[in-house]
Amino acid sequence: MINIFRKEPLLKKVTIKISLVFLLSVLILNIFHITQLDKLYKEQINLTENIVGQLALEYPNDEANIVKAIKYKDESIKEKGKNILEKYGYKEDSILSSNSKAIIYKSVVVFFLVSIISLILNINLLSKFFKEVIKTIENISYYIDNFIKNNYEVEDEFEQDGIFMSLISRIKDLGKKLNNQLYKLNDEKENLKSLVTDISHQLKTPLASISLYNSILLEDDISKEDRKNFVIQNEESTKKLHNLIDSLVNISRLESSMITIKPECKNIKKTIIKAINSIYIKAMDKNIEINLDEFEDININHDQKWTEEAIFNILDNGVKYTKNDGNIDIKISQTINYLRIDIKDNGIGINKEEINNLFKRFYRGKDTKYIEGSGVGLYLSRKIVEAQGGSIIASKNIDKGSTFSLLLQKCNN
Repeated sequence: MINIFRKEPLLKKVTIKISLVFLLSVLILNIFHITQLDKLYKEQINLTENIVGQLALEYPNDEANIVKAIKYKDESIKEKGKNILEKYGYKEDSILSSNSKAIIYKSVVVFFLVSIISLILNINLLSKFFKEVIKTIENISYYIDNFIKNNYEVEDEFEQDGIFMSLISRIKDLGKKLNNQLYKLNDEKENLKSLVTDISHQLKTPLASISLYNSILLEDDISKEDRKNFVIQNEESTKKLHNLIDSLVNISRLESSMITIKPECKNIKKTIIKAINSIYIKAMDKNIEINLDEFEDININHDQKWTEEAIFNILDNGVKYTKNDGNIDIKISQTINYLRIDIKDNGIGINKEEINNLFKRFYRGKDTKYIEGSGVGLYLSRKIVEAQGGSIIASKNIDKGSTFSLLLQKCNN
């Protein structure tokens, strides 16, 4: 219970005020009663002195007995005195003086008034407290109703402390989180629409080619040479579909955390060489030379399989957009915390205004529209590198081509 008072200033304030009103009322009543009792005491003294004086005048020789009768109570004498008073018409209520009666009545009235005032003040304090509680509950109800209507804005600013304010503050935080979740859901919804549109666009071209070539192959007057070329074209379109589907599956798995990238402190040179070997035949077909500068081999915190995939995608991008007899240079350098892999080609290069879009899903530059590609390789490379705490940068070369730089974290020693 004490902890509740500590945590809720409003309840603490009301309780203190009610306690002060109660203590003040008790203090006022006690002071008043003491004053009134003192007056009654003095009235009784005056009455006694008056009786003693009168008796002493009538019976001067019996002063000692008179004082003794006042000082020491004797039930038999008391009963006799009562009978004498009744004989002459004096009852209990008529013995008291009018002043004494007024004092008693005044005490009753004051006690009643102070009690009423105290009660009114306490009711007023409790009323204010419950108004604040009801207002807080209404605010909470209002916010919850808004949340149900997908309106997660909580505009109030809360400067006070306490359980109630803390509750509304938490509802405000909940509203922010729900609002962020709604924004993410809407964003994902738009991304999904865009993804479906992009996938549809990417699949249409190879499927249309396969459908067209198949319809031509069904004709009877086609030559053997043409038939062979169309079959080869179909095979190329099928390969393109397979590659696109594989890339889409990998992206989907990465984004949905179905694939877990597990960085380990392992040999980076081996990973780079594997990626080069994977692209070697494709580079050789275009007579493109891939040069890897010698470097001190070190262990880097990376997932060998997926890092190889990221490097391969960049190399594949370089081979794809570099003309025959070109070259790709791979240079390794180090900083305190990172290993940097620069992959430089002398291909068609990058437009400056397109650099920020290169790593977006399905993005293809203006100069690459007529070159085979799906726009998922660089996006997948970015996702892989960032999942390992690294980063990837693209830049346009001064002379010709472009450079892609991968930054991978070193192992923690």
